Amino acid sequence: MLLFLRKFFHFISSELFFLISFHISLLGLFFLFRIIFIFYFYDELILSNIFIYLKALWLGIRLDLIVSSYLSLPILFTVFNPYIKWNSKLYKKLFSIYFYPILLLLTFFSFVNIEWYKEFGTHLNTMLMMYGTTQEAWGLIFEQYNLSLYFFLIACIMIVLYWLFKYLSSSIFIINSNNKIKIFTFVLSIFLTGILIRGGLQNRPLDWGYAHFSKSNLANSIAQNPVFFFGRSYIEMKAEENYKTKFLKINNINEIDSIYKHLKAKNGINNDFINITKTRDNPPNIILIILESFISENCNFLNPRLEQNITPFLSELSNRSISFSNCFANGIRSAYGIGSILSSWPVIPGKPIISQVESSFSNSVISKAMDVFSELGYNRTFVYGGDASFDNMKGFCMANGFDSIIDDKDRFFNSKYGTPFGVFDHLMIDTLIKVANEKDNKNPFMITLFTTTNHTPFRIPEQYEKYFTHINTGEKNYLKAKKTMAYNDFILQDFFERIQNEEWYKNTVFVITGDHGLSIHRDSPNHPRNGHIPFIIFSELIDDPIQINKIVSQVDIIPTIIDLIEQDQYLLNFYGISGLKKGPGFACRIESDHLQWITPQNIYNQMMGQNQKTLLKFDNIWDLDYKESDSDVINLLTIESNAYIKNAYYKFKHHNY
Repeated sequence: MLLFLRKFFHFISSELFFLISFHISLLGLFFLFRIIFIFYFYDELILSNIFIYLKALWLGIRLDLIVSSYLSLPILFTVFNPYIKWNSKLYKKLFSIYFYPILLLLTFFSFVNIEWYKEFGTHLNTMLMMYGTTQEAWGLIFEQYNLSLYFFLIACIMIVLYWLFKYLSSSIFIINSNNKIKIFTFVLSIFLTGILIRGGLQNRPLDWGYAHFSKSNLANSIAQNPVFFFGRSYIEMKAEENYKTKFLKINNINEIDSIYKHLKAKNGINNDFINITKTRDNPPNIILIILESFISENCNFLNPRLEQNITPFLSELSNRSISFSNCFANGIRSAYGIGSILSSWPVIPGKPIISQVESSFSNSVISKAMDVFSELGYNRTFVYGGDASFDNMKGFCMANGFDSIIDDKDRFFNSKYGTPFGVFDHLMIDTLIKVANEKDNKNPFMITLFTTTNHTPFRIPEQYEKYFTHINTGEKNYLKAKKTMAYNDFILQDFFERIQNEEWYKNTVFVITGDHGLSIHRDSPNHPRNGHIPFIIFSELIDDPIQINKIVSQVDIIPTIIDLIEQDQYLLNFYGISGLKKGPGFACRIESDHLQWITPQNIYNQMMGQNQKTLLKFDNIWDLDYKESDSDVINLLTIESNAYIKNAYYKFKHHNY
């Protein structure tokens, strides 16, 4: 095969084909271990899923190439060296010193991964570094596992791979290419390796969620590359290292958990004044619309100083809804917001939880919260106007019980249909209606729509420009967003007008919120109004509209919905608290090293891991100036906020809630 390719691509030097031989050898190893993995867990295979398993084998190649590309870097930067030719005895000896230990380590790692999966139901991760090096763990290994068999299999695999690579490399047709061809091939190799390392040409490099393509956990596990999975877990651990040794260091988890439970109790007092009128025995349908960057600064129903009429429809709708006037985003990016909304889990220091490998574990605290809707019989769909693999949204949702993911990645590169982040939102409203109309009316559904248009470059479709000539924008992003937010308001009005006669409309709860805010005010760290977002619940089932001033955040949205549909028995599954319960409320916001804790009249700021704390006082979130205070209440706020985040981090990492 390589001989054929070599003769066909005569303008490419032999070094590239040496690299290809390396990749093929590693791909062969990964494929072999997927087959061993399937054989090892054959009793869990379902015959009707045979084509899903075959698809898993195909999808896994993309992740395998990421790993093989990283491991090929030392070869890439040496094989083209003109002073040590790739086919010389010296280079082959140096290559063997690198290549065969790598094969040995990968083979050993893969066998360990199989036993780990058998024990924990997930691929190897940094839990290995916590528990796998203890005396007890080594004792278990020598007693429980057939080490002789494993050593024999490792030796056999090494011999097979040795002959495979020897055959491939000897098949390379050697031509003494000129320097121009070698330079071209070197540049081409770097370019191709870069593409393979990021998993393709999509917006973001592939994450572990790419392997979660089906409802079958075994198929997803087959598709996953365990080395890649472990690498992601290790990167997360390193990113959190500074926090773990300082701010997140826990001396007494029971004490911290007790403080959190007290917080939850005093902000979750029963409240019977809000009810819905059920029209069926089944729970109502839920449509959750998460609007990109929908900052309160440009919402007429939230900002009392806003002069331009940007959100006339939402202002009118909020008067017919349960509307929260003090809702805050828990983070500053979409990945943080989506994670906190869907899982009711706060932003924790480090990477977004939707990217962290723990979110894929079947026994994770995230699954416990997100599985509530499955237990209630909901069919769940996530709809996004771009590539749902962006920020690992697709993998996160599939790993946590969503039935289907619908995106529009084929059109969003075309400026006619949208922006670099996704197709225009009015097109996704069409998709939303289509998805809802196709649902089975016998079972409740939950559809989550995440929009994209209200994002840089803040461009709307040409045919809508005529409706917003009265909107004055500016150079700053939040000023540019006035027009895109007006466009969102306009298409939401159209959405509600179009669905009023649909069979499912009257038995549906509509929730509208934002994924995060925008950077507007810079006079204080992580200014609260930069993360102030709408939270509206509308339904024909709601008896009495009301505005609620309790302080809430994104983690409270799903518990509020569960409370509203009278499924209070599940509220303990969530880290967040229903906004319908009595209590003053609070919001915890994380931005890099900065923690912010908002309670009535208090804005507490802390640099995590450092002894830097400030307390600001306010009467209303829209006050022009917040007053700095040295009140003793800062000690209580420190204890509460730190316990809240430390407890969330510990339970997320230890799957204990």
